[in-house]
Amino acid sequence: ENIPRAQPGDHTVTIASSTAGLTDSGIALTSPASVVATYGLATTANDLNLNYSIDFAPHGLAPNESSVGDYINRIMTAGSAPTMDPVITALFNIPNLPAYAAALQQVTPESYVGGQVTNLVSSATFENAMMSCHQASGHDGVSRFDSEGQCAWVVGSAQRSEHDASANNFKYSQDSEGLKGGLQFALNPV
Repeated sequence: ENIPRAQPGDHTVTIASSTAGLTDSGIALTSPASVVATYGLATTANDLNLNYSIDFAPHGLAPNESSVGDYINRIMTAGSAPTMDPVITALFNIPNLPAYAAALQQVTPESYVGGQVTNLVSSATFENAMMSCHQASGHDGVSRFDSEGQCAWVVGSAQRSEHDASANNFKYSQDSEGLKGGLQFALNPV
């Protein structure tokens, strides 16, 4: 019920106190399974305390996942917002690190990077193809950039972009094929 307001950090709550003193007769704590929260009981001469720690960036995450967890810690420290309640509750209730890491991966920007890199490379390749018509010179037929001229061109292409998985990044691969063409001529010959 109070999960969406859980504050990151180490906390202690006294759950029983007696001026006559307490005796620990082997009391045990049954707590919900959560990768972001750890619980324990501690006794003093007069108090039974519940110690708990909340960290949305637990040890064992990849760096990008830890960054998301640290950001959530800052959101929670600032007081969160009711619109975050379902997300915080869902993350809090994840019982193990692999499932928690997978949940955080869904909000990292990594899944978008592969497509962005491929689009950037494709755009640069197309731009370079459009920049000029090369004139053939001499008898050897070698294309040289001697001067701009008039031409029509068509080029087919195929590209493959890949990145292996690492502790910081997803694995991705993307294939693209294309047909590019253009014309170059002077509108007002000088």
